[in-house]
Amino acid sequence: MPRKTKTDDNTVIEQFSQIRSKYKARADSFSSAPTSPIISDRHGFSLSPGPWLSEHYAGFDKLFHTLINNIVDDPDYALRKDPKVYQRMLRDPQIYYCLEVRKTATSSLSWGISPPEAYAEDPKAQQLAAAAQKRIQLMPQFDEFLSNILDALLPGLSINELIWGLSEGAKEYVVTRHFPKSKDRFKFNAQGKLYLLQPSAPTWGKPVPPYKFVAHTYNTTDGSWLRPEEMGYIFYGRGLADTPLYHYFYFKVATLRYLLKSLERSGNPFKIYYTGAQNAVLATKLDEMLTALQNDSVVGIPGKKGDTNVDVVSPRGQLKVFINFIEYIDKLITRAILGQELMTEMPSVGSYAAAQVHASVFARLAETDKNLTENTVNSTLMLYDAQLNTPTVPKEMRPVFKFKSGALVDIASFLDSVEAAQRIGLSISENQVRELTGLRKPQPGEQILGPVPLEGEEGDESRVNGEDSAGMINRLRKLKVLKGNGKDGEEKGNGRER
Repeated sequence: MPRKTKTDDNTVIEQFSQIRSKYKARADSFSSAPTSPIISDRHGFSLSPGPWLSEHYAGFDKLFHTLINNIVDDPDYALRKDPKVYQRMLRDPQIYYCLEVRKTATSSLSWGISPPEAYAEDPKAQQLAAAAQKRIQLMPQFDEFLSNILDALLPGLSINELIWGLSEGAKEYVVTRHFPKSKDRFKFNAQGKLYLLQPSAPTWGKPVPPYKFVAHTYNTTDGSWLRPEEMGYIFYGRGLADTPLYHYFYFKVATLRYLLKSLERSGNPFKIYYTGAQNAVLATKLDEMLTALQNDSVVGIPGKKGDTNVDVVSPRGQLKVFINFIEYIDKLITRAILGQELMTEMPSVGSYAAAQVHASVFARLAETDKNLTENTVNSTLMLYDAQLNTPTVPKEMRPVFKFKSGALVDIASFLDSVEAAQRIGLSISENQVRELTGLRKPQPGEQILGPVPLEGEEGDESRVNGEDSAGMINRLRKLKVLKGNGKDGEEKGNGRER
């Protein structure tokens, strides 16, 4: 193999420089492309990315699908099969109950409005959060508003209209009323803008005004190459009704029909009467009597001479089969909505262990609902409030809505973890402890609770099961969360308490 010379190195460097010059020339040719950020490879070549970084590249125009007037239709399978499917499902007690349990797990949580993490100690940001907290507290039936947002679980999309007005004292914009709206009254365009159907525009609708509507989407999915119309799910959402519940519900309805027919036959079986030969008068009388008794059906059979008899046919309907199948469908519905079985449906063997597993699954679902609801409130209601009342405040300083704790949070277990973390030297956030326990800082002049000794605390590491509030307060004082006087706990309008 020939030995590499210095001339060969110069040639490689020259070729490298030429390639770099070509890339630079191509980068300069993107006159409309943004110059920042720059994409570079490992060789140091850079190329401006072009406009596609800020656009929906794999959009409707990349599919064999034509939008009329740029409007996206709702691809909801259940809604196309039955326009009243949501009303029918909510009349089913199992579906209604499970949905209410899941919605309440989030809407009943305590909440607060706080500054962003980067401005948590900023006095101005704390004042803004406190003012926003007061404005949101003036909103009537806020828990119902959160529950209406979570109505998206079944259809995939929930829309609420906000009515704004001026407050009496501060003359600020506040929400005076709010109304849930049916999703079939709205359309989306290809860019995701909301349109309201009206008598003057019953097919495509008209754009909605700003600051008026809160849209919450659940389970967004894309359309396939073979079914491009399903891409509308990215705007309308694919709720539980459109995935497993539709078939479960109609299986249950069909089974109930057979069950009711079987019950009717069991409660009112048909009769067979036998009469003697050529005894037409007796046959007529028996027929009249049995018909008057409101029988489901009567059968007359000529018998032997002098033989007269009435038989009641014992029903052989499989009532238990229908009932078992309905119970099986109810279990599937419960699992689809809650991710678990109800405690009343669990087997007696190992029910505690099953309850622990199911509670953890449900807690994860509730945590996801909580995060999605927070995102929707912050991107709509809190954004509207900031733009209407504090338009000059920088975006990064605007207050944020946040639930104080997640569903099924065990406060005692949380405090055990905090205490263990402090023993090994980890730093503990006082704000986080107060958020999850719901304890606020004492105000100036308030009476401060003192430590209460716990049974077995001295020289015994064990803890009494079912710890009461006094014991929890004592443990918080040991963690230096509760101060010894009101001055240390003074807090001026951080807006975090409900």
